[in-house]
Amino acid sequence: MKKCVSIVVVGMVILCGITAGALPLNFVDTLGEKTPQTSCQLPTNTTNLTIIIKGGIGVTVIFTNTGEFDAIDVTTEIDITNAPFHFYSVGSGAIYYGSLSPGKSYRQRLFDIGIGKITVNVTASADNVAQVTKTAEGTILLFFIILK
Repeated sequence: MKKCVSIVVVGMVILCGITAGALPLNFVDTLGEKTPQTSCQLPTNTTNLTIIIKGGIGVTVIFTNTGEFDAIDVTTEIDITNAPFHFYSVGSGAIYYGSLSPGKSYRQRLFDIGIGKITVNVTASADNVAQVTKTAEGTILLFFIILK
């Protein structure tokens, strides 16, 4: 019985060493030459979201996937704050876009009416991408926005 337990333990150690890559495992191909086993590495997630904020008549924000894989379940949010005389805003809040393919962009526009200095806070996130935030400061004069 002790001999069987010893054999099982040694077999488990060898098996674990092979699967962990600590012990080399060679295969023989059909020509009789030994071929070493190579490990397979999974690709790293290089999905990135970039944000561009533009002024003009309202605020235009462009969200672009600059990575190699789809950004899954993209959600964006734009907020304009700090205007001392803030009258009207259309388009703020969170918007869900779904998936965004590599190299593709979403354009979101926010119309605002007010007077004074403003701060534009933009956030984008996806299931497989870390949250990205960008802030721009500027001035609003009625509906025209000038960003620094």
